[in-house]
Amino acid sequence: MTEAEWLACEDPQEMLRFLISSPNERRFATAGRRRHLSSEPGPRDSATSDRKLRLFAVACCRRAWDRLTEERGRRGVESAERFADGLEGQHWLDIERSAVFASSPRNTPEWTADYAVFFAMERSAITAAKGAANCLASGAAIHSGTASRTVEKRIQCDILRDVMGNPFRTVWLDPRWLSPNDGLVEKLSLGIYAENAFDRLPILADALEDAGCGDAGILAHCRGPGPHVRGCWVVDLILGKE
Repeated sequence: MTEAEWLACEDPQEMLRFLISSPNERRFATAGRRRHLSSEPGPRDSATSDRKLRLFAVACCRRAWDRLTEERGRRGVESAERFADGLEGQHWLDIERSAVFASSPRNTPEWTADYAVFFAMERSAITAAKGAANCLASGAAIHSGTASRTVEKRIQCDILRDVMGNPFRTVWLDPRWLSPNDGLVEKLSLGIYAENAFDRLPILADALEDAGCGDAGILAHCRGPGPHVRGCWVVDLILGKE
């Protein structure tokens, strides 16, 4: 996959295959967004992480929130999200997952949505990402027609780009952006992440710019239409999350 293909791709499964391929198979240098406290580019990192793959799966499931069963599907999404952030253990996730599987009548929109959550709670993060995305795209086709599947897959690709950024571009954080205004940039990022308040990203862009950030990619992403989800590469960069 080339950079142009990454930016234009409309199939999340292709993007996921690229992300988990070996460096030799990728043939291109992928850039980690580790929080480098330096004004110079930091070392390369892997293309993705289990946490980001899991949060992608969660974000896909949150798109079906209105179809998820209250006590199982939605609870499962929140459990998978906590697990991704290290706030819940594998044992508890497994228990929650078993409850999700039997949560609603089969072959209904609700069952399809809950089944995607079942995938999002898989032990393997890549299986979670692939399975949840594919289940929701297939469900869109079954319940709303093939055009809906195409739309769903496009949105999933946009979500994946929000979480992973551009793996062909090196991005780093200048520590001087974190100090002004009593650490406003980091405080805003913490609030955005904790409250899922990604509508505040344009405010974060203004704070970054005021603090001296001139990175066009970072500022444009914050001010762009999104979708923006937990795991957004800019917020992760500022908070030092991988």
